[in-house]
Amino acid sequence: MNKRDQRNRSLVIAEPGADPAPPLAENELWLLSYYRSSEINGALFFGRVARTVRGPLQVDVTHHFSDEANHARYWTACIDNLGRTAIKQNRSYQDQYLESANITGTCASPAPIRRSGRRSGGSCSTSGGT
Repeated sequence: MNKRDQRNRSLVIAEPGADPAPPLAENELWLLSYYRSSEINGALFFGRVARTVRGPLQVDVTHHFSDEANHARYWTACIDNLGRTAIKQNRSYQDQYLESANITGTCASPAPIRRSGRRSGGSCSTSGGT
């Protein structure tokens, strides 16, 4: 038995002697990878915000950064426990939020978030009115 087989596969619940779980379908792996990528993007975003905010908000934002990073770790472990490797994703659900908010560019800086929650020019470009 190799190391991967010896790991705790807590997500695969089966009675002793039962047939092993069916292999993970490619679309299921894609979905798990999508959630993983989204959590990584969230952690990176909140990490940037945590470096710029001051005062009591810094504690909350840093905690949120940590939560997002841990969620990514859980998804990564889940995929690994199922004997697979995550699929590289080009988009995350945060990208859909930006599209819904009519923000077309990428936010290289969290500056617009710090400005009382209102959209501003900052480093994000918008299409349409504000």
